[in-house]
Amino acid sequence: MSGKKNESGKNKQSLDKAQAQGEARLPDDTTDSGADKRTTERLPIRMLVEYESSEDFLIDFTANMSIGGMFIQTTNPLPEKTRFRLRFRIPGREKPVDTVGKVCWVLPPEEAGCMQPGMGVRFDDLDPEDLACVEEMLAAWE
Repeated sequence: MSGKKNESGKNKQSLDKAQAQGEARLPDDTTDSGADKRTTERLPIRMLVEYESSEDFLIDFTANMSIGGMFIQTTNPLPEKTRFRLRFRIPGREKPVDTVGKVCWVLPPEEAGCMQPGMGVRFDDLDPEDLACVEEMLAAWE
């Protein structure tokens, strides 16, 4: 996203900043009216996340996480709408969470200013066991 004006003419710069700080919602988490459908908040959880691009295997850190997804800090975010495999480890659990994510929004380095660049990722394919472990980790964090 950029600081460009949307259809209603409102400047989206403050939304960009809020999203980068984990205070705003992913675009796919709202209805056409903009109503928020998220039922859990993002928490400032920093952990290693491994993921694949079309060319490479990458390792970066999360800045925040919710039951629906995470913000991955990276200077080379994948393009919006990219689906990709990602893996991360929940503390105290031997088996990593291995799932598919989708890039919902990007904060490129040239627009990040004093914030960390990266990408907002929605989980697309958490299996029930992984979902339960993520929920448990988030509940313990609160």
